[in-house]
Amino acid sequence: MKLNRKPFLAQGVLAVVYISTVAIALACTLDFAAAQAQNDVARGDRDAFLKGSTKDCPRCDLRDQELQRRDLSGADLRGADLSYALLHRADLRNARLDGAILFGANLNKTIVRQASLVGADLTNTLFFEADLAGASLEGAKIVQSRLQYARLNQTNMRGVDMNGSLLRSTNLTGANLSGANLQRSNFEEALLRRANLSKASLHGAAFEKAKLNDADLSGVSALQVDFLGADMTNADLSNADMRGCRFALARMEGVKREGLNLSGSILPDGREAD
Repeated sequence: MKLNRKPFLAQGVLAVVYISTVAIALACTLDFAAAQAQNDVARGDRDAFLKGSTKDCPRCDLRDQELQRRDLSGADLRGADLSYALLHRADLRNARLDGAILFGANLNKTIVRQASLVGADLTNTLFFEADLAGASLEGAKIVQSRLQYARLNQTNMRGVDMNGSLLRSTNLTGANLSGANLQRSNFEEALLRRANLSKASLHGAAFEKAKLNDADLSGVSALQVDFLGADMTNADLSNADMRGCRFALARMEGVKREGLNLSGSILPDGREAD
């Protein structure tokens, strides 16, 4: 007698489908529970952080918080939202703020030495007299921010977007600004000795009386930039596009000029370049 195997096969298929469905549902439940636990931990970190019992608060919502004069040295604040936070005179040296949002935050006179702010949003941020020496701000957004008299010497600012920012009398000695967007920013009387601005975009920026001696400006795109009275001694301007710039009263002894385009610019002696 031949047995009809079809019912058995159908039952087997249904069993496999049921087990698979249960497994998927269980996996989704576990993933949700893990995500919920992570959110609970983040909330717990925030409470502990605001009480001052921990310095770490990654991905926390810290908008509008008053954190002035707090010791946050070495803190883990990666991905935290610190929009409009008050960090005046706080200590953030060696802190990790990669991907953090500090839109409109006040970091006036704050110590941010050797901190990491890679990819951070620093739009409209205040850095008056802040100390960011040796910090890493690669790829950060620093649009329309105020950094007057700040210390940014030896910082890594490669590829930053610093459109329309104010850096009057700021110390950028030895800073790496290669490939940065510095359009319409004000570097009046700033210190940029030995700074690397290669292939940066400087359209409409101002460098009046800035110290750019021994700086690397090779390959920059700098249309209608004001270098009035700037010290550009021994600077590298090779392959730079500097049409329509003003170099009146600037010092340009020893400048590397190979491939330099100065068409329509006002030269140090007041003549207009061909």
